[in-house]
Formats: sequence, C-alpha cells, structure tokens
Amino acid sequence: MKITLQQDYPASIKTLWQVFGDTEYPQKKYQALGITAYEVHQFDVSDNQIDLDMTRTLSLPPDRIPTIVQKFLHPEQDLRYVSSWRMISPESATFDLKVIPHGLPVNIVATGSLAQQNDQFSTMTLTFDITANVPLLRGKIESMIAQQLEKSYQSDHAFTLKYLAENT
Repeated sequence: MKITLQQDYPASIKTLWQVFGDTEYPQKKYQALGITAYEVHQFDVSDNQIDLDMTRTLSLPPDRIPTIVQKFLHPEQDLRYVSSWRMISPESATFDLKVIPHGLPVNIVATGSLAQQNDQFSTMTLTFDITANVPLLRGKIESMIAQQLEKSYQSDHAFTLKYLAENT
C-alpha cells in the first residue's frame, strides 16, 4: 500500500534544516507528543546531510486494533526510524526513511522531498510504501499502519509548526 502525505511549513529550507538538525529537536518533539520511550542511536548533522537512527515505542489502544490483527500487533510496539536527509540545493532536499517495526512481518519505507516555494514557505512530500507479509490480513494491517503513520505525521507537523513559531 502506498500513501503520500504533504506538509507545508512557513519557513525556508535553511531554517527547516537548522530545526531538523538541532540535536534537541527530537527530544523536545517526543516529550511534547507524550512519547517517553525513545532512544537516539545516531544523529549526525553536516551542511549537506542529516542522518538519524532512533527507536521509539508506539502505544496502540487495544480497542483500535482489529481482533483478527491482535495476535500480530502488541499494544506497545517498538519502531526503529532510520532516516537520511540530503541537501540537493539551497531550495531542495531529499530523504529516505525506513521504519522497522520490531518483530512484525511488515516493511515500511519512504522517500521524500522538501521544496522551497519562496523565502517564507516550503513543502514536504512523503511517499510511504507499506507491505505486510501476512496472507489474508495484508490489507487490514497495511491500512491500520497507514492510518497510524498519517496520525503520527500530523502530530509531528503540528509540533514543528509550533516549534518554528516559538524558536525562529
């Protein structure tokens, strides 16, 4: 299953690069979103690249997990995020992301771009490819993961907008 998400930011890529490259940004974001179980394994920042490797625990309310899928999904799921951002030009960046759910027969990869429309406005586009390797339940699992990813990225976006307003 593929899903594409688009997010607009009232900032230049230079400003967003500074925010996303701030070592305190992930910590502040996850604390603000109520996620207390996370670990940053690697966070390397340069003028042209940002690499982040981290694990966070996602809590899924049991009533939101379809009964038929419950034997595959635990209400608390460790997800490892491995991302690499590359600055292509002052107005353009790309990235690759892998989300690795611990112990689940699911593959989640994403590609994305960040394009500056003008000095005060940029757009991020994310395309996720979600594949569940569970016959008969593939569609249900992929759909549930897509909904969780969309919800998660809406929360991330809302936090980043607030962070930009308060810190730039």
